[in-house]
Amino acid sequence: MDANLIELEEQLKAYDREEAKQGRQLVSQDEKLSTVAKAYKEAIYQFYKTLFARQMISDFMEDGRLPVEPKQAEMLDYCKRAANAVITKPPHCLITINVRSEVSLQQLIKKVNKFTKRKIVREYIYCYEVRKADLSGLHCHLLCKYDCKPYDLKRNVRSTFKDVCDASHPDILNIKYVSDENLQSKYEYICGVKTEKKSEGVEASKRYREMHNLQPTYSSTPPLSCRGAEYLAIDTECVDEVDEASVIDG
Repeated sequence: MDANLIELEEQLKAYDREEAKQGRQLVSQDEKLSTVAKAYKEAIYQFYKTLFARQMISDFMEDGRLPVEPKQAEMLDYCKRAANAVITKPPHCLITINVRSEVSLQQLIKKVNKFTKRKIVREYIYCYEVRKADLSGLHCHLLCKYDCKPYDLKRNVRSTFKDVCDASHPDILNIKYVSDENLQSKYEYICGVKTEKKSEGVEASKRYREMHNLQPTYSSTPPLSCRGAEYLAIDTECVDEVDEASVIDG
């Protein structure tokens, strides 16, 4: 090859190297941050996909979605606790089902009966309530002892009630795990022992249940291991299933 051509080729290569170098230097700070953000999102996505993160995904959901940039300190603390935990969740949970306005009482009853018949539900007590004096805001509180992994419990709850409420929203279909120390207070809450600011809802719920021929509470046999639960069936004539045909159509 002609010496001049060889020299020209070397000059072009040097020029390309310099251009590439300059190009890297000319990348703006915003572009650098954007690249880092994309890499971070991808890393978080891959982390969420791991089997170890299955339960964390459920607990970190916000409005049915995973946060793009969760608080790192909270996530690290969660991982440490999860790695050291022998039992990650208490054996009882309180489920609140806030149904859509167009959902009927009969539809809700059908879903609650379906859930309480599942093999994972060992013992339970539940009640039907409303939130307002005009008898609107139908919902159900269900306190139960479950026999499965917490992840499987949430999956079953969401699968059962997705047709009557927004199952992806934690304020609409709310699942709270209940420790042994708090079990008695949650049981009393189901039975109507509530704060003064909820008195309006308590009285409205009583009228709603009377109007629709509903018992104050319904419980399993045997009942939950709470003080007074053994007398519940006698005091309130509770049964483990609501007969839909006996409910008055309001």
